[in-house]
Amino acid sequence: MNDEGRSRGPVGSCRTVGEPWDGTQGWRESFGTGPEQSLKRDPSGEVEPRNGIQAKREALEQNPSNFEEGVRERDSRGTRSNRGNQLINFYVFRDKQRDLQYVQEYKPVKDGIRYIRVLLYGPVGAGKSSFINSVSNVIRQRISSPALASSTTSDKSFTTQYQTHTFIKGRGSSKTIYPVVFNDIMGLEEGSKSGVTANDIKLALEGHVKEGHKFNPASPLTKNDPGYNPNPSADDRVHVLVCVLSANASQIKSSVLEKMKSIREAASELGIPQIAILTHIDAACGETEKDLKNVYKSKHLRKKIKDFSAAVGIPLNCIFPVKNYSEEIDLNDDVDFLILSALKKMVDFGDDFIEKCYQETLTWRDLVTCRNS
Repeated sequence: MNDEGRSRGPVGSCRTVGEPWDGTQGWRESFGTGPEQSLKRDPSGEVEPRNGIQAKREALEQNPSNFEEGVRERDSRGTRSNRGNQLINFYVFRDKQRDLQYVQEYKPVKDGIRYIRVLLYGPVGAGKSSFINSVSNVIRQRISSPALASSTTSDKSFTTQYQTHTFIKGRGSSKTIYPVVFNDIMGLEEGSKSGVTANDIKLALEGHVKEGHKFNPASPLTKNDPGYNPNPSADDRVHVLVCVLSANASQIKSSVLEKMKSIREAASELGIPQIAILTHIDAACGETEKDLKNVYKSKHLRKKIKDFSAAVGIPLNCIFPVKNYSEEIDLNDDVDFLILSALKKMVDFGDDFIEKCYQETLTWRDLVTCRNS
């Protein structure tokens, strides 16, 4: 996808920062750079030995009240103390490592399904390909770029083919893939003759689109086309549908919104769980750009999410703000934390869907018609 949403919003569009609005004032209240950076020096400024860092971690684990006390500490100007920030950073880093391990070690419990398949869709320029690259960075813990993404602004989709993106685990003869794969798809564009059609996405949900199929807006996929898969396997099926929307984009066009609603209805009929991610939050909100922890205090982003929820119908607690990797050359704990929050939910929802619909007595064709109960 192109990176349309990366252009900065109007100055002053996000100046007011209120209280956290998602109800999670603990670990989402204020997160930072992680204990390796924030706890590495003693009061004299000398570098603290590695065993000293570990000792502090163990002490915090054994005495959670220290966390609450530290967060409440303020100096004369009302700023949270260094100790409070260090404690918050530590707990956030710990939670990030926990979620990362959960995603990396997840395995579907049903035979015949090797991984959860996540399908991304949304308007052109929302950052779908960039999100795939960001997920790869987080899972593999290094900067990578499995999905081609454009950095130029365009109203035409950069992605034109149906492609599965896997994330490599290990090297050499022991090389395998992590149990979550993503499918990028042509962006939704205004009008009936532009962008991917809602019908093509519906076929993809059921596993009927072959790998490498090139989308043609003027000619939707049919059963007679070479790109049609007549007998989808369990792994071809989509387990989670994710809508990607840019927080820095203008109002969604009515024709695009209708396509999105049609896709959601098709997924609902199949019982496929759905979530949404809001990208480019740093570009849309100056306060969030300065400090990513302000994402859950931003009234501007809160309104964006509420408006999107009302327009499309996705519940507020299923919409996750994220920042894609775009300018960074190294990993950033703040960025990773938000991406992992969304990614863990995708794994949870996908696993629930598989557990609910796929049984030993059912054929895969039966699963395709699985309905919500």
